[in-house]
Amino acid sequence: YKAFLGEPPAPIPESDVITITPHVGIPPLADRDDLVGDGSALSWYVAGTTRVAEKILPAISTEPCWRIVFHPETRAADIYFGEQYLAGEDLDADNPFPVPRFPMDQIMMIDSLASRRGVLVHTAGVRWGSKGFICPGVSGAGKTTLSELLARDGAFEILTDDRAVLRLVSDGVRMYGTPWSGEGQHATPGSAPLSALFFLKKDTHTRVEPLSPAEAVRRFMPVSSVPWYSEPLMTPTLKTLEAIAQDIPAFDLHFTKTAETATLIADVLSKL
Repeated sequence: YKAFLGEPPAPIPESDVITITPHVGIPPLADRDDLVGDGSALSWYVAGTTRVAEKILPAISTEPCWRIVFHPETRAADIYFGEQYLAGEDLDADNPFPVPRFPMDQIMMIDSLASRRGVLVHTAGVRWGSKGFICPGVSGAGKTTLSELLARDGAFEILTDDRAVLRLVSDGVRMYGTPWSGEGQHATPGSAPLSALFFLKKDTHTRVEPLSPAEAVRRFMPVSSVPWYSEPLMTPTLKTLEAIAQDIPAFDLHFTKTAETATLIADVLSKL
């Protein structure tokens, strides 16, 4: 998060500010229905658009070590820290609460973006001059490999090699770097107008294949953080992805670990 501390590169609208209230101790949670678990003792519960997520470490306790209750519409979150979580933190009188970190931060981001024409995507995000582009892919698709290749070129600025935020704005679509980096540790608070979507495919020959908007939406599904657990949040997120795919040229990028890939991307961007 170090690169994201201090003054933001641009004023932050009040509608984008999330107010977090920390608490010590985790009260009982009444009238809950387990919605989903991810296999790591992380569970979600939903009541309308209010989301509750909590983490349990079965080897230590059957009680949650933390719980977050997030209200996307009011941009407010209550985070409850259990004793077992606080015991592992370096806290003092000046810092009585830990900084919310993964996955608490992403939980709030995903749900908040849903109602603000945005979406979090598993992708590398890169700036070339005044243009931005993303290279989405699942783990192992080559996001970090491509990011390192482009970084060596010198003409490209890597904003993120793992997670980017995309938002519909008045003049198109904008891409933002996030604190969640990949193996290459690229994480900057910069942004750029989104000019192209390059869906990654490792290959022995470098080439691009244009995609239709419908094909781009299908490519987006495995790499986008869609809140499937809540229809009021899911629907606008899917509409955002459809709008992005409709407005932004999309390609399958068959790439190799050579300078030819950077040259090809620059050539495609120069024609958009």
